Amino acid sequence: MASFSFAGWLNANRARSLLSGRASRRGRHLPGHRFLPRLEVLEDRSLPSTLMVTNLSDTGVSGDGSLRGEILAASSGDTIGFAHGLHGTITLNSLKGDLPISKSVTINGPGANKLSVSGNDASRIFDISGSASVTIAGLTITDGRATTGGGILLEGSAALSISKCTLTDNEALGSLAGSLTVPDGDGGGIEDNSSGAMTVANSTFDTNKAIARGPNAPPSGPNYIIALGGAIDVSLYSTGPATISDSTFTGNQALGGVPGASAGGGALSDSSTPADKTLGATMIVTGCTLSGNAAIGAAGGDGVSNFGSGQGGGINNFANLIVSDSTLTGNLAEQATNVYGDREDGVHPGDVVFDCGANIGVYTRVALAAGAKLVLAIEPAPENVECLRRNYAAEIGQGRVIVVPKGVWDREDVLTLRVDAGSSARDSFVGSFGPALRGIHVPLTTIDRLVEELNLTSVGFMKLDIEGAEKNALAGARNTLLKYHPRMAIAMEHLPDDPVRIPQVILAAAPSYQVACGDCVDEITKVRPDVLFFR
Repeated sequence: MASFSFAGWLNANRARSLLSGRASRRGRHLPGHRFLPRLEVLEDRSLPSTLMVTNLSDTGVSGDGSLRGEILAASSGDTIGFAHGLHGTITLNSLKGDLPISKSVTINGPGANKLSVSGNDASRIFDISGSASVTIAGLTITDGRATTGGGILLEGSAALSISKCTLTDNEALGSLAGSLTVPDGDGGGIEDNSSGAMTVANSTFDTNKAIARGPNAPPSGPNYIIALGGAIDVSLYSTGPATISDSTFTGNQALGGVPGASAGGGALSDSSTPADKTLGATMIVTGCTLSGNAAIGAAGGDGVSNFGSGQGGGINNFANLIVSDSTLTGNLAEQATNVYGDREDGVHPGDVVFDCGANIGVYTRVALAAGAKLVLAIEPAPENVECLRRNYAAEIGQGRVIVVPKGVWDREDVLTLRVDAGSSARDSFVGSFGPALRGIHVPLTTIDRLVEELNLTSVGFMKLDIEGAEKNALAGARNTLLKYHPRMAIAMEHLPDDPVRIPQVILAAAPSYQVACGDCVDEITKVRPDVLFFR
């Protein structure tokens, strides 16, 4: 490209002027053109920048190479990337709290399997507010904790696009005081409280929790307590659309955290504007898999404002919902009623507990909350075992939960488990209680053998709800019943002779047991006990 010189230009014009003057003297006079050069201030045309995160620290000085620093330094329209080879975990400084974003930026991570941002169980990860339009890709967002939106909170008119991310082990733990003006105890992974659009694609949500402990749902009454959206909640105050595609939701939970508190949407909840569905946000779910999620209400409450309901183990909908090309399997919604006993008949502090038929761990959680020292979560179905290991990773690490991936029987063996197509809670060795999908071979052991292998010196409580295998399991527990005399709660709903035969098996092994009846079922021609307690 030719260079330009102001001095050269001026000299050239002076030369032309001289030539023009000479020509005019020789011939006809031509009028000259006057030109005054000047500088003009143009509008700012700065281009969007790419800022680079170069370290895993959380110092928060603008432009210092930390994620917090680059977010501070960014202008709207900028992209934040990560230096080549920067892998590991960015642990947020608990004194600085979450990462606030109020500018439209794109954060491109190196891959969810390469870089994580952790709230260290002390703070939320991202708080996106104002009118920002934010894109986040290729990150793991983990160990966030807040009263709402454990991983991400979307506020104001902000918009969010998430892709190729993993959100895991985030928790929205509502306050005991609750709130009637902002969500509380909602959105374990993401809480959408915005009028902007939210888009989630090609992402994984695993073991996030929403736990409500105080009043938080004014349209349902000023004292109503409900946890919403273990993974994602589109809140009462949201009006923007939520589109969720090609994503996986596993082992997420919405939990009532105080007596009588309800729960809705183990994985997803659209609770926007329940009083008028035409004004609520629309949630569109397509190409997704939801498995092993749970919405579990807490037992107790006043029975009027709070009654411990569980709504939508996979998806809870109060507004506008469209689901297509998606798979929902093994999700659980449960209203807790202390069916397996409390006080005298239930778990006591310090007990070693056998949870036989643990499923995805609902009763394991109850036993821990009651003060159990150790819970053996015994479950033969592989998909449920996977959920147990995810749901109780922390407790397993602490030695408070042991997952036993076997069935309990009267001998060690391998048998065919009939896997129920409708519910993993009905998988059975002894009968088919629904449309059987397939049979799988699983190992069996005995309760006596587990006591021996684990060198247990006491067993305080046993819950058996194992789809008709109760008699066989008790036959393999004779030594334990006689030596430790554990309190027991045993389901009687599976086989017609259970209410007669099960007490006979127990009393033959340990005659000192006393029998008490729990909840009963009216079968018109007779009343059948749902659960029997043995003391």
